[in-house]
Amino acid sequence: MAEVNARAATPVARWARRLFDWRNPLARADDRLEAVLLASAVVVAVLGVPFAAALGSEVYADRSAASRDQLLGRRQVDAVLLADAPSSAGGGGLVVGPNVLAEWRLPDGTTRRDEIPVANDVLAGSVVPVWVDASGTRVPAPLTARGAVVDAVAAATGAWTALCAALALLCLVVRLLLDRRRLRRWEQGWCEVEPAWRRLV
Repeated sequence: MAEVNARAATPVARWARRLFDWRNPLARADDRLEAVLLASAVVVAVLGVPFAAALGSEVYADRSAASRDQLLGRRQVDAVLLADAPSSAGGGGLVVGPNVLAEWRLPDGTTRRDEIPVANDVLAGSVVPVWVDASGTRVPAPLTARGAVVDAVAAATGAWTALCAALALLCLVVRLLLDRRRLRRWEQGWCEVEPAWRRLV
Protein backbone atom coordinates (compact mmCIF):
# COMPACT_ATOMS: atom_id res chain seq x y z
CA MET A 1 0.00 0.00 0.00
CA ALA A 2 2.83 2.37 0.84
CA GLU A 3 4.39 1.68 -2.54
CA VAL A 4 1.11 2.45 -4.30
CA ASN A 5 0.76 5.71 -2.38
CA ALA A 6 4.35 6.63 -3.24
CA ARG A 7 3.71 6.08 -6.93
CA ALA A 8 0.52 8.12 -6.71
CA ALA A 9 2.48 11.00 -5.21
CA THR A 10 5.07 11.18 -7.99
CA PRO A 11 5.06 14.24 -10.31
CA VAL A 12 4.10 12.03 -13.27
CA ALA A 13 1.12 10.62 -11.38
CA ARG A 14 -0.02 14.08 -10.30
CA TRP A 15 0.32 15.32 -13.88
CA ALA A 16 -1.67 12.35 -15.18
CA ARG A 17 -4.43 12.94 -12.63
CA ARG A 18 -4.61 16.59 -13.59
CA LEU A 19 -4.71 15.65 -17.27
CA PHE A 20 -7.72 13.38 -16.72
CA ASP A 21 -9.53 15.51 -14.13
CA TRP A 22 -12.47 15.81 -16.49
CA ARG A 23 -13.28 12.14 -15.82
CA ASN A 24 -13.55 12.71 -12.08
CA PRO A 25 -17.20 13.21 -11.01
CA LEU A 26 -15.99 15.47 -8.20
CA ALA A 27 -14.04 17.71 -10.58
CA ARG A 28 -15.18 21.32 -10.77
CA ALA A 29 -15.63 23.28 -13.99
CA ASP A 30 -12.27 24.94 -13.43
CA ASP A 31 -10.61 21.55 -13.03
CA ARG A 32 -12.15 20.29 -16.27
CA LEU A 33 -11.14 23.46 -18.09
CA GLU A 34 -7.55 23.09 -16.90
CA ALA A 35 -7.50 19.41 -17.90
CA VAL A 36 -8.82 20.19 -21.37
CA LEU A 37 -6.26 22.94 -21.81
CA LEU A 38 -3.42 20.66 -20.70
CA ALA A 39 -4.57 17.85 -22.99
CA SER A 40 -4.86 20.29 -25.88
CA ALA A 41 -1.35 21.57 -25.21
CA VAL A 42 0.02 18.03 -25.32
CA VAL A 43 -1.78 17.35 -28.60
CA VAL A 44 -0.51 20.58 -30.15
CA ALA A 45 3.05 19.81 -29.01
CA VAL A 46 2.87 16.35 -30.61
CA LEU A 47 1.39 17.75 -33.82
CA GLY A 48 4.16 20.34 -33.86
CA VAL A 49 6.82 17.66 -34.36
CA PRO A 50 6.12 17.05 -38.08
CA PHE A 51 5.85 20.79 -38.70
CA ALA A 52 9.23 21.33 -37.03
CA ALA A 53 10.66 18.49 -39.11
CA ALA A 54 9.28 20.08 -42.28
CA LEU A 55 10.87 23.40 -41.30
CA GLY A 56 14.19 21.66 -40.70
CA SER A 57 13.94 19.95 -44.09
CA GLU A 58 13.28 23.27 -45.82
CA VAL A 59 16.19 24.93 -44.02
CA TYR A 60 18.45 22.02 -44.99
CA ALA A 61 17.46 22.32 -48.66
CA ASP A 62 18.13 26.07 -48.65
CA ARG A 63 21.43 25.76 -46.80
CA SER A 64 22.58 22.88 -48.99
CA ALA A 65 21.93 24.96 -52.11
CA ALA A 66 23.79 27.88 -50.54
CA SER A 67 26.67 25.57 -49.65
CA ARG A 68 26.95 24.32 -53.24
CA ASP A 69 26.90 27.87 -54.60
CA GLN A 70 29.52 29.03 -52.12
CA LEU A 71 31.80 26.08 -52.82
CA LEU A 72 31.57 26.83 -56.54
CA GLY A 73 32.16 30.58 -56.15
CA ARG A 74 34.89 30.55 -53.50
CA ARG A 75 38.36 29.11 -53.33
CA GLN A 76 41.15 28.99 -50.82
CA VAL A 77 44.45 30.78 -51.48
CA ASP A 78 47.67 31.28 -49.53
CA ALA A 79 48.08 34.75 -48.02
CA VAL A 80 51.50 35.98 -46.90
CA LEU A 81 51.60 38.10 -43.76
CA LEU A 82 53.23 41.50 -44.25
CA ALA A 83 53.63 42.16 -40.49
CA ASP A 84 54.12 40.24 -37.29
CA ALA A 85 51.05 39.22 -35.33
CA PRO A 86 50.84 40.57 -31.78
CA SER A 87 52.67 38.60 -29.13
CA SER A 88 50.65 36.38 -26.83
CA ALA A 89 52.67 37.72 -23.89
CA GLY A 90 50.35 40.06 -22.02
CA GLY A 91 47.59 39.37 -24.50
CA GLY A 92 45.28 37.74 -22.00
CA GLY A 93 45.73 34.29 -23.51
CA LEU A 94 43.84 35.14 -26.70
CA VAL A 95 44.09 32.47 -29.37
CA VAL A 96 43.36 34.89 -32.20
CA GLY A 97 44.92 38.32 -32.19
CA PRO A 98 43.93 41.48 -34.09
CA ASN A 99 43.82 41.44 -37.86
CA VAL A 100 47.17 41.60 -39.61
CA LEU A 101 47.84 42.92 -43.11
CA ALA A 102 48.44 40.13 -45.63
CA GLU A 103 48.85 39.76 -49.38
CA TRP A 104 47.77 37.05 -51.82
CA ARG A 105 48.09 36.53 -55.54
CA LEU A 106 45.15 36.37 -57.94
CA PRO A 107 44.92 34.07 -61.00
CA ASP A 108 45.60 37.01 -63.34
CA GLY A 109 48.94 37.66 -61.62
CA THR A 110 47.87 40.71 -59.64
CA THR A 111 47.89 40.81 -55.88
CA ARG A 112 45.33 41.77 -53.28
CA ARG A 113 45.94 43.08 -49.76
CA ASP A 114 43.67 42.99 -46.77
CA GLU A 115 43.77 42.47 -43.03
CA ILE A 116 43.08 38.91 -41.90
CA PRO A 117 42.68 37.38 -38.42
CA VAL A 118 45.62 35.23 -37.38
CA ALA A 119 46.87 33.51 -34.26
CA ASN A 120 49.18 35.33 -31.89
CA ASP A 121 52.96 35.17 -32.39
CA VAL A 122 52.75 34.49 -36.15
CA LEU A 123 55.65 36.23 -37.89
CA ALA A 124 55.71 38.28 -41.08
CA GLY A 125 56.25 36.08 -44.14
CA SER A 126 54.14 33.24 -42.73
CA VAL A 127 51.56 31.71 -45.06
CA VAL A 128 47.94 31.70 -43.89
CA PRO A 129 45.09 30.19 -45.98
CA VAL A 130 42.17 32.50 -46.73
CA TRP A 131 38.96 32.13 -48.71
CA VAL A 132 38.32 34.52 -51.61
CA ASP A 133 35.54 34.98 -54.18
CA ALA A 134 35.87 35.17 -57.95
CA SER A 135 37.15 38.75 -57.75
CA GLY A 136 39.82 37.83 -55.21
CA THR A 137 38.13 39.60 -52.29
CA ARG A 138 38.41 37.85 -48.96
CA VAL A 139 35.14 36.20 -47.90
CA PRO A 140 34.08 33.89 -45.04
CA ALA A 141 34.65 30.17 -45.43
CA PRO A 142 31.86 28.47 -47.40
CA LEU A 143 29.09 26.65 -45.64
CA THR A 144 29.78 22.92 -45.55
CA ALA A 145 27.30 20.05 -45.85
CA ARG A 146 27.76 19.39 -42.16
CA GLY A 147 26.99 23.03 -41.42
CA ALA A 148 23.76 22.73 -43.42
CA VAL A 149 22.73 19.74 -41.30
CA VAL A 150 23.56 21.59 -38.08
CA ASP A 151 21.53 24.63 -39.19
CA ALA A 152 18.56 22.43 -40.13
CA VAL A 153 18.59 20.56 -36.82
CA ALA A 154 18.94 23.82 -34.91
CA ALA A 155 16.00 25.36 -36.77
CA ALA A 156 13.72 22.36 -36.21
CA THR A 157 14.69 21.95 -32.57
CA GLY A 158 14.42 25.67 -31.88
CA ALA A 159 10.98 25.92 -33.46
CA TRP A 160 9.60 22.95 -31.53
CA THR A 161 11.18 24.14 -28.29
CA ALA A 162 9.67 27.60 -28.76
CA LEU A 163 6.25 26.03 -29.37
CA CYS A 164 6.50 23.88 -26.23
CA ALA A 165 7.68 26.87 -24.19
CA ALA A 166 4.74 28.97 -25.40
CA LEU A 167 2.29 26.17 -24.57
CA ALA A 168 3.83 25.65 -21.13
CA LEU A 169 3.65 29.39 -20.42
CA LEU A 170 0.00 29.48 -21.51
CA CYS A 171 -0.87 26.53 -19.25
CA LEU A 172 1.00 28.11 -16.35
CA VAL A 173 -0.76 31.45 -16.72
CA VAL A 174 -4.19 29.82 -17.00
CA ARG A 175 -3.47 27.63 -13.97
CA LEU A 176 -2.43 30.64 -11.90
CA LEU A 177 -5.61 32.48 -12.89
CA LEU A 178 -7.75 29.45 -12.09
CA ASP A 179 -5.97 28.97 -8.75
CA ARG A 180 -6.73 32.58 -7.84
CA ARG A 181 -10.40 32.04 -8.70
CA ARG A 182 -10.48 28.80 -6.70
CA LEU A 183 -8.96 30.59 -3.72
CA ARG A 184 -11.56 33.35 -3.91
CA ARG A 185 -14.33 30.74 -3.99
CA TRP A 186 -12.81 28.96 -1.00
CA GLU A 187 -12.73 32.25 0.91
CA GLN A 188 -16.34 33.03 -0.04
CA GLY A 189 -17.45 29.56 0.98
CA TRP A 190 -15.64 29.81 4.29
CA CYS A 191 -17.22 33.20 4.99
CA GLU A 192 -20.63 31.56 4.52
CA VAL A 193 -19.87 28.47 6.62
CA GLU A 194 -17.71 29.97 9.36
CA PRO A 195 -20.51 31.78 11.31
CA ALA A 196 -22.63 28.61 11.49
CA TRP A 197 -19.57 26.60 12.43
CA ARG A 198 -18.75 29.04 15.23
CA ARG A 199 -22.25 28.72 16.66
CA LEU A 200 -21.94 24.94 16.69
CA VAL A 201 -18.63 25.12 18.51
